Amino acid sequence: MIKPLQSIRFVGLIALLSLAPQAIAEIAPSNKDIITAYTEAYNEADLEGMATLMGEAIEWRSLEDGEMVVYADGKPDLVSQMKDYIASGAPSVSELSGWGVSGQFTSVVETVSWTNDEGAQVSQSSIALYEIKDGLIQSVLYTPAAR
Repeated sequence: MIKPLQSIRFVGLIALLSLAPQAIAEIAPSNKDIITAYTEAYNEADLEGMATLMGEAIEWRSLEDGEMVVYADGKPDLVSQMKDYIASGAPSVSELSGWGVSGQFTSVVETVSWTNDEGAQVSQSSIALYEIKDGLIQSVLYTPAAR
């Protein structure tokens, strides 16, 4: 025979367990949060901040003239390239808009602005497709940029 107090505890436990997936989803960062954090770290030239959001086997790719070009293959390669880029002193700022999410994939329009050699402010936009898994960026694919 189930006692009333045990019954109340059992119902309470079931209610708590049914809320667990929702609570986990609210705690875990979204793909948008991860990409935004990465972009903020990029804008601040924070290499360590960018690296903490990269998966070990990250691939950075671009479509160019109908061909897939791999710019970075693996975290050490991308970190090395970003370190060189930051050291070059060619500052640029990225802004994100037009989000779309489908499972572990997130598309976003990335607009990059910088000052060219003539001192004029220029920008270009590209659609980027990020793959996020286990809270880390696993791959990024850029479409050709439009000015």
